Amino acid sequence: MMNTSESKVILYIDDDKENLDVFYFAFRSLYTIHVTQSADEAWNILKKEPVKVLICDQRMPEITGLDFISKMLADFPDVSPI
Repeated sequence: MMNTSESKVILYIDDDKENLDVFYFAFRSLYTIHVTQSADEAWNILKKEPVKVLICDQRMPEITGLDFISKMLADFPDVSPI
């Protein structure tokens, strides 16, 4: 069984830092929030943290959100993408 803190880990990827900051400050008291502007950094976070929800911008410089989610689901099928 998963502990409560593990069930509340969210990763948000967006190349717009303002979006990341607003989201982080709005939800940090309720969830463990990881934010990043980089798909590579997001991948590293997924490897290290018990992420349960992934929020991903569609248009990013390195990769589209849909491509990132497709890749992520192959290796991390328990993460729910939004």
